[in-house]
Amino acid sequence: MPIHTQHFTLSNVTATKVCSADSQPQQIWVHNSEHSHSDQVFIGNAAVSVATGLHIHSDETLKLDIDPGTELWAISDTNGSLFQVMCIKQD
Repeated sequence: MPIHTQHFTLSNVTATKVCSADSQPQQIWVHNSEHSHSDQVFIGNAAVSVATGLHIHSDETLKLDIDPGTELWAISDTNGSLFQVMCIKQD
């Protein structure tokens, strides 16, 4: 079961792909590493925005199960927000 981890610095203008699609289902662990409660991070598809994304609270870790062919994207309302991701491919 391959594991891929990465840290991101998010933009408040353009969404960032934080987990690429795979031919197998994936477990994704996301962590909003912002300790500032004024920075907000949102996740969703390639069209994610601060108006449409799922809000990940400051310092929160969340587990997601995604289907084959699905990507995960993130954006912030503040330029420079820190975000961590671990993608685990389910063989």
